[in-house]
Amino acid sequence: MAGEKDGLKGARYARIAAGDLRPCPRPFLQPLCSAMSYMHRCCTSELKRRGIKIRQLRHFLRPVGGGCTFSVKYLSDHLKPPIQKSNALLQELLREGYVELSDTPFKKPLYQSTLKGSALALANCKKRFGREIATGLIETVKKRAATLNADQWHPLYVDEIRIFGSWLTQQDTLGDIDLAVKLLRRYPNNYHLLLTERLIERNQFRGTFFQRLSYDERSAYQQLKNRDWRISVQPFHVLETVKVQGKTIFNAETVARGNPKAMISDMPTKI
Repeated sequence: MAGEKDGLKGARYARIAAGDLRPCPRPFLQPLCSAMSYMHRCCTSELKRRGIKIRQLRHFLRPVGGGCTFSVKYLSDHLKPPIQKSNALLQELLREGYVELSDTPFKKPLYQSTLKGSALALANCKKRFGREIATGLIETVKKRAATLNADQWHPLYVDEIRIFGSWLTQQDTLGDIDLAVKLLRRYPNNYHLLLTERLIERNQFRGTFFQRLSYDERSAYQQLKNRDWRISVQPFHVLETVKVQGKTIFNAETVARGNPKAMISDMPTKI
C-alpha cells in the first residue's frame, strides 16, 4: 500500500515537472489543477456555486475579447441569470481578474475581458506539443504565407507575421502557437472590393452582409491556419492589446500582382 502511494506521489511530481499540474490561484482550496483538463477546476468551483457553467462563461468571454466592451445587462442577457446575480457574478469576475472596468466613455459602466479572461475563453482539452513540432508548424505557416502572396487573385497579402505568447517563454511544451498577422491590400480600393466579391463567389461563401465585408481577411486567416487547432492566427493589433512586441518570423519579399482591370473582366470563378 505504501509503495502504491509513493508511486502515485512520484507520478504527481512528474506531472508537476512536465507542466501538466499547476498551482491553483487563491482563494481556491485545491492545491493543484490539471492544465490538460477540459476546464481548470480552480476556475470553476466558485462560478459553479453561482450556477454558471464554465463552458457557458467561456462562450461569453470569447466574443468580448480583443478590447470589446460589455455592460451588466449584456452579461445578464447572455448568461441568463437575474440582474442581481449578474452583479454578483460580475464582482466575482472582477475580483478574479477575468474582466476589468473599461475606460470607454458611456452613461453606464462598461467592462472588458482581461488577458486572463481571454486565456480562460481559449482554454481547451487539446494535448500539449513540443517545440520541435511547433518549429515545423511555424515553417509550414511561412510557406502558406508565401503561397498566399504568390496568388495574384487574392485581394490581400501577408506583409508580416510575428510570434508571441508561450513560444517566447522557452517552455518545453506549448498549448498553441500565437501568431499576429499583418495583412495589406494588394490592389486599390475599387478593385479590392470587386476581387473580394469574386473571392466570395469562388469559395461559395454564405454569410451575412457584414461577414461578407470582412471575408478577405477571414479567407487569408483560414488559409494560414488550415484548420489546425495548434495554430492561433490573430490580427496584428492584438500585440497592442496584450502589450507585447512579439518576434518577427515572416516578412513579405515578393508579392504577385496582375492587371486588376483585366482580372476583373475575365477572372474565373474557380481557380
